Amino acid sequence: MSHILSRNATVSTTENVLKREVLARSPRKSIKRAAQKSPLNKKVLGKIITIELKVFPYKFQEHHPLKKGGNGTMTRVCNEVGRIDNNTFHVMKVWFNDEAHFTLDGYVHKQNWRI
Repeated sequence: MSHILSRNATVSTTENVLKREVLARSPRKSIKRAAQKSPLNKKVLGKIITIELKVFPYKFQEHHPLKKGGNGTMTRVCNEVGRIDNNTFHVMKVWFNDEAHFTLDGYVHKQNWRI
């Protein structure tokens, strides 16, 4: 079956057109949910979606809104970290936890965060 999916499709069959329409109607539906409503299993449907239809799954990203007064806290922390060069900042007093690391624009590092 994999050799059939690996070659370039040159003809749009009615079956492929129907698959595209199903995905276009519900693009947020997971491959698992789509496989439950089709005669194909999850792995084959995933290959069809990525190879033939050129649609790729993505990981969910969560963005945390900044809390009220958060800008002042971030500014204070940046100023404290800026004191490292002056030798007035005590590096041994920094405390780290195992929560996800994220940037100020809301990006969550994938290796540190899972759904």
